[in-house]
Amino acid sequence: MTNFPEEQCKKKLKLYHLYKELEELSGDIIVPSLLNHFQRESAEFHRAENFSDEFWADKKKQSKYFMYKNTIDALMWLYVKEEDTPDNEHDPIGKGFEFTTSQIVKLLKIPQDDLFGLRKIKELEENVHYIREDRNSKAAAKYAPIFYNIELTCLRSWGISYKDFCKPDFDLEEHKKKRTEEYYKNKKTPWIPRRQTISDSWN
Repeated sequence: MTNFPEEQCKKKLKLYHLYKELEELSGDIIVPSLLNHFQRESAEFHRAENFSDEFWADKKKQSKYFMYKNTIDALMWLYVKEEDTPDNEHDPIGKGFEFTTSQIVKLLKIPQDDLFGLRKIKELEENVHYIREDRNSKAAAKYAPIFYNIELTCLRSWGISYKDFCKPDFDLEEHKKKRTEEYYKNKKTPWIPRRQTISDSWN
């Protein structure tokens, strides 16, 4: 793979500034429209390709893969504004839990199966990181839609604040690589944030 992540990160930043300027000229509606378009195109591309060793040897396909990835990341940074993040420290079960599973998967780049696994092993705790919609009975609530606190879920999943996660120069793959290296270097369980309140996370 060609000079990833440094080269691709630079491209992402250029795209971010390009689309930010376009947003300022065209208004807020342009970013969601472009994001939906490129997500559909990327999904079709992924369905059509077999990501084998032969794929990564093909520079044209590799270039197209990163074009979609970098464009979607750059648009997502614009789509998720800082003011959209939970900030009401006095309402932990309410405003802070406002993101559905499908939204969290996209915003935090966590596969849905991984979210299920984190809930199952209690890394993501009910009424701390997520809540279930009240369906007036325990039986109904078991299958009710789940809503996540994006700040606390990001802290527990990636070990950083959501604010840092959304910075234009943040590279998730590099971050995961560093956390893995720290794990093997220290030969102990990776650091997991303590149970936090929303006010803690912004200090």
